[in-house]
Amino acid sequence: MAIHKTVRQQQADTHRLALLDAAQELFLQYSVETITIDDICAHCGVTKGTFYHNFPSKDHIVALTVNTMLDAYIAEHFVLQPDKTLPDQITELFMYAFTFFKMLGKDMTRKSYEAQVRFRVELRIEGRTFVDSLYALVDRGLKEDVFLMGLDRFNTYMMFIATYTGMLMKWSTQSDELDVTLNWEDVMCRQIGLMTGFFPDHDIT
Repeated sequence: MAIHKTVRQQQADTHRLALLDAAQELFLQYSVETITIDDICAHCGVTKGTFYHNFPSKDHIVALTVNTMLDAYIAEHFVLQPDKTLPDQITELFMYAFTFFKMLGKDMTRKSYEAQVRFRVELRIEGRTFVDSLYALVDRGLKEDVFLMGLDRFNTYMMFIATYTGMLMKWSTQSDELDVTLNWEDVMCRQIGLMTGFFPDHDIT
């Protein structure tokens, strides 16, 4: 039997998407610091009570907005391909993610992580493109028994996320001068390679 959402549930979904869209537009046009919850609500025509019904804080919508944009970018550029090697697919997923954050910029990337730290925003959400893609690759790796870590599904996923997040936070908090001498993509690829028992041997752009 099909389960249909009530009118109230559909309206709540519409409001949540409207708030995320408004936050994305305003954060990108101005900055995370200057935009307030009132600004976001006014931009999409909802009340402050509606905002707090969907998001506990501004920090939550900052983190979720950035990761909603990340998911859209991954959905546009990354495809699960069983004919490719698993290490290549994992590397490709993280490189697309890093490309997204480089386009987003260090400041907004850093603000997203600061928001996550302050309010412990949970981003491991079922249905998120990035999350589902990485879990699919973890499942494949466990089935093929290629990982060196010897961990279960959840801990393997968290190991990849922790490694990548640490590097991304380091990149976003370093001066641009360091980017001239350090190839972040190469460092990330090689770390992923160590975790999968494979060193990527392809051009990194």
